[in-house]
Amino acid sequence: MPLLGRWGLVLGVAILFAVVILGGNLVGGDESRVNAIAEPLSELPSFPVGTIPADAPNPERDLSAFTNWVLPRPFADWERAFKEAGRPWAEPEGPLLLVRISGDGPDVVAATVFASGLQSADYVITLLGIPGRIELARREKPDTQAELQRQRDEMVACLAGVWGRTLMAPARLAAVAPAPRAQSVRLGAEIGDPSVCDTFTTDGS
Repeated sequence: MPLLGRWGLVLGVAILFAVVILGGNLVGGDESRVNAIAEPLSELPSFPVGTIPADAPNPERDLSAFTNWVLPRPFADWERAFKEAGRPWAEPEGPLLLVRISGDGPDVVAATVFASGLQSADYVITLLGIPGRIELARREKPDTQAELQRQRDEMVACLAGVWGRTLMAPARLAAVAPAPRAQSVRLGAEIGDPSVCDTFTTDGS
């Protein structure tokens, strides 16, 4: 089964779990439901500041080798974070393929790191059951769908920054992010704590 197909299955299971199991725990009004969406992020540890190690492939000589080196790194780092938090981790199945993100600037290295972080962040929130919580909130108030999607996208961008700080400076990451997400990327990269990416409680409180 293609990678995206398997991720879709994981997402479907997460949504079903949230609707059946979490529904009873997220009652108490629209605001409390929205504020509870990102609760799982508070369980995860912070990520350290770092740089690209000297033994990494030189992207100026071989960008393909560098890309192949970067792609699995965020998943391995998030797996360690999940284990530290006592949360189960499931390896993504199938080949990891870099999805290029259109942003500003010629910094291909930073763009590759950011795209890898974005891809892993999307997978991370799925494992945390956050899409299912978003779906519950959307069903409660269908007219908030666009806003919930915006908050989700900003959360993912922020988490990409949280991981991206392990390889490069916040300003460099933010410079290659799409303009609407640059601030979220920089916030995650500067703080390094996944809980700072709780866009739902911040916007809904």
